[in-house]
Amino acid sequence: MKKYFILAAAATMLTACSQNDDNLVDDNTPVAVTVFAPLGPSTRAYDYKWEKDDEIGLMVIDAPTDNVMLTDYKHCKYKIDPQGITIGEFRAADDANKIWFRNVTKDDEITFAAYYPYQTTSDTKTLPQPVAINTKDGNATEEAQKKIDFLFATGAKATKEKYASVMFNNNVTQFYHKMSRIDLTIKAGKDITGDEIIADGTKFYLNGLKYEGTFTVAIADKAATGTVAISDGQDKNSDTDWEITTCKGSTDTDAKTKSYSLIILPQTVASDSELTIKVGIKNAEDSDDVNYYIGKIKGEKTFEAGKKYTYEVTVNKSDLIVKAADIEDWVDVNNDNPEKIEAD
Repeated sequence: MKKYFILAAAATMLTACSQNDDNLVDDNTPVAVTVFAPLGPSTRAYDYKWEKDDEIGLMVIDAPTDNVMLTDYKHCKYKIDPQGITIGEFRAADDANKIWFRNVTKDDEITFAAYYPYQTTSDTKTLPQPVAINTKDGNATEEAQKKIDFLFATGAKATKEKYASVMFNNNVTQFYHKMSRIDLTIKAGKDITGDEIIADGTKFYLNGLKYEGTFTVAIADKAATGTVAISDGQDKNSDTDWEITTCKGSTDTDAKTKSYSLIILPQTVASDSELTIKVGIKNAEDSDDVNYYIGKIKGEKTFEAGKKYTYEVTVNKSDLIVKAADIEDWVDVNNDNPEKIEAD
């Protein structure tokens, strides 16, 4: 409730300024752009709010014909204002990146797009090159996840009369995820103890996904896109184990469970391929001996951008039970039919 109150207060202040000072803005007065992009409770993969030093790339994508704003402000760095983190207030990172309303009247409407995280370019007239993504490396730490949690927003409109406040704050213009997400909770079942699951020596693996791709920002025909694509040369799903043991996760010492939150490329695992979960538990009597429990999720699986897929994995001596659990963040994807997977 507090978050929305602050945002409303900010909007009220902006309105008041506009009403009181309209006579100070004329068609010849340059006005600098300020961005407001409040985040909802399901926006970030690793957190639910903007953080200090977060940066976005801001783009002018539509303006009056031949306006210099279209060429000069194709890609500008805007940084979160330390005093405006709660309401998502961004300002130009420096004077070179500051967007000004230029050569427009008070009523001319300018359209903007933005993405996160900002990628460095030579100047504000140049869009970033496609960003290479490797989700194996990108999930190693929380800091690494921030670099692959690509967000994109477009369609926000502003005029100089409204003091150039660009609002990415509704269902059309808000930031959306361009990646997908898998959450795993792993617990003990029959003849396996919870202590074995959370033991330091226990290893966890996920196999059957494509890990390499690109994120590309483009502007064409007065529209902007932020697109994630699978890299060429990955026609078949990877057959190499992805050890997720040290990826972003948590241990519940009371429930004796392990949980992982993994950002992945949007993709479809073909019906003739398999998504495999493997758990390696050391033999209590011989630490060099590891028992592996492997479950294969067969059938076509589609992981869409902006959606989170939560699986509950129960490790038994004889099989693995994998079922979809409740989904709280991102876009809900539920599976009411638990999948029983015979261990290899």
